[in-house]
Amino acid sequence: MIQQINLFQPTLREPAPLFGARAMLRTVLAVLAGLGFVYAWALVQVDSLERQARELTVAREEAEQRLDELRTHLPQRVADPALAARAAAQADDVQQTRRLMAVLSEGAFGNNVGLSPYLVGFARQHVAGTWLTRVEIAAGGDRIGIEGHAQVPEFVPLYVQRLAAEPVFAGKVFNHLELARAPAGTEVAFALATSGIEVGAADAAARREDRRED
Repeated sequence: MIQQINLFQPTLREPAPLFGARAMLRTVLAVLAGLGFVYAWALVQVDSLERQARELTVAREEAEQRLDELRTHLPQRVADPALAARAAAQADDVQQTRRLMAVLSEGAFGNNVGLSPYLVGFARQHVAGTWLTRVEIAAGGDRIGIEGHAQVPEFVPLYVQRLAAEPVFAGKVFNHLELARAPAGTEVAFALATSGIEVGAADAAARREDRRED
């Protein structure tokens, strides 16, 4: 009887290296080649940037030289005394205008809305058959005087009553009322005023006749 005994054990075999010398050499060469390529590419980029920097430096120097030449040929700026004086005068006018607007806004003169409300009031209360020939408004509307004509005397008190109902004339005291018959026809001249205003119906009638003669 023959019996074979296998004394070989796989666990006792010396393990083979994962990377051989040739594989490691090829890997090192590949890494070196890659590094060489990256280095060469970086050198090209650096050279390009240096060239651009030199070109920009030359361009800046040329621009500075051109600017110096232009400064040499251009006349020197000299301050114009007349222009400076005009600017100062305009600035002073602006300041004066601002002061005046501030005073008006505070109501220091009593009336800061203008005279248009009074004229609108005269027109709104107009009586057909009457017309005004002179309007005088002073002291910010505190003193008012009018001269006019009416086709018949009865229109005058009606016009006065309508003016008294106008809000803009509230509180105004018309202490002067004068009527004068025109030399020809039934037309009458009238004058209405507060204190401090000089008006005359006779003068209005005379002016009316002068215009007719002309």
